[in-house]
Amino acid sequence: MIRIFLRLSNFLFIFTPLFLPFISLEWLEKQETICLYTNLTGESCYGCGITKSIIAFIQFDFLESYHFNKIIIIVGPLLFYLWLIKFIEFIKIKPITKPKLH
Repeated sequence: MIRIFLRLSNFLFIFTPLFLPFISLEWLEKQETICLYTNLTGESCYGCGITKSIIAFIQFDFLESYHFNKIIIIVGPLLFYLWLIKFIEFIKIKPITKPKLH
């Protein structure tokens, strides 16, 4: 059961970035923030804009990505590295088989 869960989580981690380029940045900019810090203080926190930044990064709009959140310089390559490692693990995992009953 745990192996199936891990396989499913790897699958989602690998294939979610394939759908992110289809999310409109204009649509995201119009949405209200859910950041508790921003809603209480009116100031942006260090994480504000990271979702828009990651989506712009995946769409290869690096200047806009940097404009949304400067932390993307660290987060973007790190996420790409983690994605690459998970992709390699996903390819190497043997198929899930049912145990044989004797």
